[in-house]
Amino acid sequence: MYLLWKTTQLGRLNISRDGLKTFANSNLPEGYKCRDISFDADESEVMAVVTLPRTRNSIEMAMVEEKLSKGFSSLGFSSKLAWAETATDDPYPMSYFVPGSPWLWGAGAASVAGIYLLGPGGVAWVVIFGISGYLLSRFLLIPEKGKFLKDLKDRFWR
Repeated sequence: MYLLWKTTQLGRLNISRDGLKTFANSNLPEGYKCRDISFDADESEVMAVVTLPRTRNSIEMAMVEEKLSKGFSSLGFSSKLAWAETATDDPYPMSYFVPGSPWLWGAGAASVAGIYLLGPGGVAWVVIFGISGYLLSRFLLIPEKGKFLKDLKDRFWR
């Protein structure tokens, strides 16, 4: 999305929200991440929301804030920074498989029917092909397939 910065006699000057976010992330150390960017055109001010790593200290946070401020000022913007906690893990990772869930009952019924009709060996083949199909589709949907294959080649064929 593009944000309006200035309007002049020659036209409008817009800035890319994703570009500002990428710029902010490139200036952040490991563990910190720019989650959101907003822009106030009247003040030429960027507001960045940065997630904190689980382990952090106030000195490092001050350095991050100063580095982002300097980076945005080099682009001609003032900046404000808001801190956000990283999302905690769901305490109930399988919460969608509660006894009242239709997904649980559907999976249970399919398992019973599969074992009855195919036997344990047939169900094992179905699971193997299902996992293979899932992994293949995940691979085919990776935008950087070339980089992924090169990394695999470098890792296993040194």
